Amino acid sequence: MLCFGQSVILGVYAKAVLNAREKPAPGLSEAFHPLFRQLSHEDFQTTIIPSAVKMLKRNPEIVLESVGILLNSVNLDLSKYSSEIISVVLSQARHAEEGRRVGALAIIRCLSQKSSNPDALESMFNAVKAVIGGSEGRLAFPYQRIGMITALQELSAAPEGKYIKSLSQSICSFLLNCYKNEGNEEVKLAVLSAIASWAARSSEAVQPDLVAFFASGLKEKEALRRAHLRCLRIICENADVVMQISSLFGPLIQLVKTGFTKPVQRLDGVYALLLVGKIAAIDIKAEETMTKEKIWSLVSQNEPSLVPISMVSKLPVEDCMACINLFEVLLVEHQHRVLEAFSDRLLVQLILFLICHPSWDVRKAAHDATRKIISARPLLSETLLLEFTRFLSNIGERVATSDTENTLDTHLPDVPAVEVLVKAFIVVSSATLAVAPSMCVQVIFCAHHPYMIGSAKRDTVWKVSCSEGFFGADGGF
Repeated sequence: MLCFGQSVILGVYAKAVLNAREKPAPGLSEAFHPLFRQLSHEDFQTTIIPSAVKMLKRNPEIVLESVGILLNSVNLDLSKYSSEIISVVLSQARHAEEGRRVGALAIIRCLSQKSSNPDALESMFNAVKAVIGGSEGRLAFPYQRIGMITALQELSAAPEGKYIKSLSQSICSFLLNCYKNEGNEEVKLAVLSAIASWAARSSEAVQPDLVAFFASGLKEKEALRRAHLRCLRIICENADVVMQISSLFGPLIQLVKTGFTKPVQRLDGVYALLLVGKIAAIDIKAEETMTKEKIWSLVSQNEPSLVPISMVSKLPVEDCMACINLFEVLLVEHQHRVLEAFSDRLLVQLILFLICHPSWDVRKAAHDATRKIISARPLLSETLLLEFTRFLSNIGERVATSDTENTLDTHLPDVPAVEVLVKAFIVVSSATLAVAPSMCVQVIFCAHHPYMIGSAKRDTVWKVSCSEGFFGADGGF
């Protein structure tokens, strides 16, 4: 229970934000963040819920974002409020205006994340299921059906628990039926994305009917076939699932062959090779089949770098993640085959590109994968450091020849920011020194490269380096 002063502030919040006549600025809700963290169930039930639900019914466009910020900030289990809130939010999740759909889906995700009671999750699933089934009228437009399918996907953010096994299986079965009864391609893509999110939560969801569904999906036209492959990649992040989808090995091998002989299907080949590599890592017969079918030589002959940088630079984040996964699986689980068939220098160049990628999510995943790769194949670290040195020199030359006087503050295309390069340097050099201390001179050379420290950002460079624990406070090792 809040003290008197806090109760007054809560009243101010309810009046200024939840009962506002115009949409409040996000900063106004965020200003009450310390208050949200101290709310009790009594405060929430007596003051917040009545005002929030009333406004979500009356003027949802005004309070959707504010309610989302509130729910995301409170330190409460929202199980007891989930049914009441989702009942008024679902209509917004299928609204014609995209902004409303986004706001409503953010609320549903938050309810899922903060509801520990299995009955609350089951109740929310049933509420969405009923709407899809026509309880509130036919969902005539694709955006309406996509909104409801995405609502189911947001529920997959639920906390871990034994109930997840049965719930994920139930929801995946329901989504399979939705897919089979759906004629719109965009809605089918949304269904596949939702299946991926739920099947990744539990291997129990990957039943024979789901595997058969993927077998058919690999024969679909390009967009849907690729969506099935993306779905499989996410599901197979759970190692327990890999053996369950091993019956797909044959069709996936054919996609590898097609993908690496026809450039237009190269991305399909990348996904298929990733999945094939995972299956072969735990199934010796599958590995023997890869050798018998001469997969390694076929891939290397058609694409010596495995995945060309020119292709990766144009890919969305999700597909870049698949490339990272592919490199990690092949260089950790099949390193001898890969390094026999491919140039380690070309492989390393792509790794460097990914650890300096414009997207933080891609860089983070590439950093983690690089550490695993170096741990599994220590000798690759020297090549990685030497290529990083060449990479720095190349960037330095490009900047030096630019027409801008302040070379290191220039935003040249394809030139990573200094801070990004420093992070990459830390990943590369720390991994290298752990297995090859004799490379310390090369590490020192990189650390003092003019492009990294000869600029107005010099202090930032050393601050980042020291914060990572790589250098001492005086700049030494």
